[in-house]
Amino acid sequence: MQRSRSLPVVVHCGHHNRPVQATRNAVIDRLVSCAEADRCRTSAEGAAGATFPRGCAVYPSLTR
Repeated sequence: MQRSRSLPVVVHCGHHNRPVQATRNAVIDRLVSCAEADRCRTSAEGAAGATFPRGCAVYPSLTR
C-alpha cells in the first residue's frame, strides 16, 4: 500500500486574517491539517476543544 503524498501549502486563514501553513493530501486533493489548528481551536470562544471558526478553509466540517 502506497502512502499519499502530503504537500506543504500556504492558505489564507479567515480567523487570524493572515496566511498560515497547511498540508494538502495529493491523492484526495484536500487540505488535511493546519499549523495553527491548536491555537485556532483554543482561541475560538476561549475554550480548549472548541469548534473552528466559520469559514475555515482546512476544517470546514468542524466549523460552528
